[in-house]
Amino acid sequence: VLYHVLSTIPAYHPSVGPMLNELCLGLKRDDLAQALIGVYAKEVHVRLACLTAIKCVPSHSVQRDLQVSTSLWIAVHDPEKAVAELAEELWDRFGFDVCADYSGIFDALSHKNHNVRAAAAEALTAALDENPDKIQDTLSTLFSLYIQDLGPGVEFGDTNWLGRQGIALALHSVADVLGSKDLPVVMTFLISRALADPNLDVRGRMINAGILIIDKHGKENVPLLFPIFESYLNKRASNEETYDLVREGVVIFTGALAKHLSKDDPKVHSVVEKLLDVLNTPSEAVQRAVSDCLSPLMVSKQEEAQSLVSRLLDRMMKCEKYGERRGAAFGLAGVVKGFRITSLKKYGIAATLQQGLEDRASAKSREGALLGFECLCEKLGRLFEPYVIKMLPLLLVSFSDQVLAVREAAECAARAMMSQLTGHGVKLVLPSLLKGLEDKAWRTKQSSVQLLGAMAYCAPQQLSQCLPKIVPKLTEVLTDTHPKVQAAGQTALQQVGSVIKNPEINALVPILLSALTDPNDHTKHSLDILLQTTFINSIDAPSLALLVPIVHRGLRERGVDTKKKAAQIVGNMSSLVTEPMDMIPYIGLLLPEVKKVLVDPIPEVRGVAARALGSLIVGMGEQIFPDLVPWLLETLKSDNSNVERSGAAQGLSE
Repeated sequence: VLYHVLSTIPAYHPSVGPMLNELCLGLKRDDLAQALIGVYAKEVHVRLACLTAIKCVPSHSVQRDLQVSTSLWIAVHDPEKAVAELAEELWDRFGFDVCADYSGIFDALSHKNHNVRAAAAEALTAALDENPDKIQDTLSTLFSLYIQDLGPGVEFGDTNWLGRQGIALALHSVADVLGSKDLPVVMTFLISRALADPNLDVRGRMINAGILIIDKHGKENVPLLFPIFESYLNKRASNEETYDLVREGVVIFTGALAKHLSKDDPKVHSVVEKLLDVLNTPSEAVQRAVSDCLSPLMVSKQEEAQSLVSRLLDRMMKCEKYGERRGAAFGLAGVVKGFRITSLKKYGIAATLQQGLEDRASAKSREGALLGFECLCEKLGRLFEPYVIKMLPLLLVSFSDQVLAVREAAECAARAMMSQLTGHGVKLVLPSLLKGLEDKAWRTKQSSVQLLGAMAYCAPQQLSQCLPKIVPKLTEVLTDTHPKVQAAGQTALQQVGSVIKNPEINALVPILLSALTDPNDHTKHSLDILLQTTFINSIDAPSLALLVPIVHRGLRERGVDTKKKAAQIVGNMSSLVTEPMDMIPYIGLLLPEVKKVLVDPIPEVRGVAARALGSLIVGMGEQIFPDLVPWLLETLKSDNSNVERSGAAQGLSE
């Protein structure tokens, strides 16, 4: 019951945690397995609370029972580092050994929570690493479980796909501990069963498991694996649909293995052709995998580079089906990565993309160019940045394109672009976007707002750098005279809200956005809600970006109550941020207002502002505020009113 309460209402942690600890102090030997069910919870804070409580169990009460050791062993391999470290400490303290019975781990592979399935896969690999003689039996059990989960009647409702996903995670994880003798068995299982799985997610994960196994062991086992793949590709299809699914996977495996062939091997050419053919499959997971396989094979294709690039560009801009155009974009990105960044200029790729974006006669060309732009951003990362800056004006124009498909492609391209920008790239992009907000043409303004919203997808470090400049500008846009610009501003702020990782702030995003949209009516209510919220998670940069404008507005209000609440939140903020450095961009905005509240005529308000200053110094360090103490001393000695001197005295004491 306590675990359920804690998962439903995280704010009850301060009362539930001590109760769990108290319960565990008096646990009998037979109760420990029941107490450990908390490690299978979806929420990290529940798993941590469970293990913290288990620490209270006296060592002599711990029974060496299979269920207890399995649960703890799975927790030792939890995807969350803090949980894994705490579980490892308990494992060593209780003196458990890895047991040879993996039945509990096999059960956990089909658990409803993904974190448990992922931990069970890692736990199985670690156990096999210590008992390598159990590998073949374990593989047989995994294959039997898969066949059992697939079962008859799967087409009428696939209820066991989570178990099959768990088996895919396990195969991905055990890639490290497999030996050469295990490879034919695993590959035959993947080809004969797993690659035709009816579930798209399971199929994608099985392909990834196969690719990882080939990456780890392919170099030494080319003669062993190539015949297995070739014999399937040369086989006649008995069931066309299943054959197509499996063929895609086998071609990808062949591509992954082909990079271990010598560059003048004639097989490379036929593998590349097969990979280009599979790019037409309308599945993003398959297209990404093919793109990854193409890159290393380009060493052997230097003479045919121009024709290969032209084929892909042509397909990307002119194909009738969207899936084929997107596949060509993924293929182009893989090929460019293989030929290196210079190929963008050498084979006229950048110029063709630019022409495609400018082609007003063909929406397919414009959309295709944007698809290529998106995939190149993702694949090449920061190397593609100089081209991003160059194509930014054309991307802005695409946001207001008359064709919906082009506008959607522009949004995806913008997200990919922003997620890869470096700190330097942000500095180059941001000024031109902010300048676009001052343009009189509403379409330019709207496009700039949409791109600013996409900046929410920047890497965390870049995000904390650009959000302090973006959010205030987006807030100003909400009062624009044109309704479409206003709507774009609201959508952009929602995008910022969508990347907030703090669960407590995430739940409050609609309330915070209403305070930004209509500060007169909603600021006070937002501050009330924030003060009533119990924070158990630290505040990240996007959360700060939404909070600070509201708190800043609250500090400037005339109402005593609102000022007091805003000052209180400023004090709390500095102790809750993940990185104190995230607060620095906002200090210049907030500190002058806190200083004004510190010399307020009402003593109670001055007291809250003084405590807020104390909290800021504790949370961020005195070196961030070099002028604060001199200002307080100067105000204290000044001939101004007693109120100001009293406020300065309170501030200095705090």
